Amino acid sequence: MLVRGDSGSRKELFCRLLLSQAVSAGKPVLVVSFNARAYREWFKQQFPKKTGLVVVEEPPESLTDLGILVSEAVRRGSGFVLFDFLDVLSVKEPPRKLTQAVLFNIQKLKGSGAVFVQSVNPSSFTEKEESVLESAFTYILDVRRFRSRNEFKLVRGPEGVADDWSSFGGFEGAGIAGEGIVSLCKQLLALELANAGLYARSVDFFDEKDKRVLTGLSEASLGHAKSLAKLIRELSPQKGVGTVKERVQVLEQGLLEERLMHERYASIVNELGRGRARILLKKIMREEESHERKVLGLMD
Repeated sequence: MLVRGDSGSRKELFCRLLLSQAVSAGKPVLVVSFNARAYREWFKQQFPKKTGLVVVEEPPESLTDLGILVSEAVRRGSGFVLFDFLDVLSVKEPPRKLTQAVLFNIQKLKGSGAVFVQSVNPSSFTEKEESVLESAFTYILDVRRFRSRNEFKLVRGPEGVADDWSSFGGFEGAGIAGEGIVSLCKQLLALELANAGLYARSVDFFDEKDKRVLTGLSEASLGHAKSLAKLIRELSPQKGVGTVKERVQVLEQGLLEERLMHERYASIVNELGRGRARILLKKIMREEESHERKVLGLMD
């Protein structure tokens, strides 16, 4: 089954409904998704007594490894397999190569009798590539968000197609618990900081116009990271959950990093002549001293 929908179409929610039916029927399931942690949290909340039926994996580093993962699912007897990662991976891998990998693995799964569901955003592929991908599926459904309603429509199937859109719901209020959200936000925070660093480090590869775009993207990612850090603080328990040893380890590592950064800034400032760069780096160097004092205060 191919589930198509643009960003914001709620196709992930639709796929969770399908997963719910499979797990409720006692079928082992495999989910391969960049949102693996979110899926794990959701399964724990919805099916606390059936987690043994569920395997959730991050997408492998290579398409070859993906084939190995699918073969393992077949060996394990998975009755339902969901791929929810092609939209993101299409940035890294050529869509044609992705399509071929999916077609190859579909044949493996068909031979085992497993139900295979692929979630995809059509804009990630050309019309030709999407047509090739669609040719491998017996059922194709479109999912959309329309006037505050979640809707789906069967556009291909052995029994024909649907003339009208049908609504679906479920799990709207069954969000991830606070602890799970904190865990997810920590993961997102690391990704945003990595993006900010990537864009900022790479501006000298581009012309002036593109530099402004990349700088804006870097600043936006830092803004997202700041918002996530605030959300983590708000959702975390009022009383710290870490042990004394864990807190000391964090502070000792932080203190070491603050001192190293101060030394690095100081050595660079001493090598610079007058100018804006020296003024800015000297200001940051002094702020690092302030950070060091704050960490020492927490250690008292």
